[in-house]
Parts: sequence; structure tokens; C-alpha cells
Amino acid sequence: SPALCEPLSLLRSQLAALRAQLPAASLRRAWRSLAEALDTWVYESVVRRSAFSAAGAQRFRRDAQALVDSFSGVSASAHTAMRRLHEVAIVFGLPPPARAELLQLASAGAAALSRRRDELGVHALD
Repeated sequence: SPALCEPLSLLRSQLAALRAQLPAASLRRAWRSLAEALDTWVYESVVRRSAFSAAGAQRFRRDAQALVDSFSGVSASAHTAMRRLHEVAIVFGLPPPARAELLQLASAGAAALSRRRDELGVHALD
């Protein structure tokens, strides 16, 4: 989204500055800590408190990918530190019948939902 352009640009420049100043081990701890904090904040403050239209879900997928991509200058595996956002993007990318199936399974019971989440590779969402 246009509203994220400036914050993501600032994030990328700050991460680049950290990369220039910190030893590799310290940089790894710093970016991972920041990515995990952002994952938690966005998931708790946006995903769990919002209802998404189809267009909103697609915009969220793009925005989440842009956020993960902001860490590409310091790591190729930022998505592992932002697991919930990665998994929300998977769910939002499912066809509507598959999303409806997940909701139906959630009300049917934990075992059925757990099996389907395993099939989809969606484990971090609660």
C-alpha cells in the first residue's frame, strides 16, 4: 500500500545501517528480534482485530510480502521469523472455498482443523 512505502523505506535504510555497523552474529540477533516483534504486532494488532474483504486480503498479502522483503538486505530467511504473517498470507491466498473449509473445520473440532492445517503447512496461527 502507498501508506507503507515510507515506513518500509525507513526500515530498509535502518537495516542497511545495522548491517554496516554490526558484526554478523549481532546483526542476526537484531534483525531476527525486530522481525519477530513486527510479526507479533501486525498479527495481534491488525490480523486478529480486522475483517478483510477479498480485496483487503489481497492487499494484506502484498503488504506482508513487502514487509518480509524489507529484510532481504540482511537475510534470505526473514519469512521464518515472520511465520504468522507468512501463514496468514497463505490462508488469504487460498480460494474462497478452501478458506470457508478452514472456518468450518475450526468450528467442527480441533482434530479436523489440525489435520487440514498440517496439509496446508499453516502451524503458527492460533
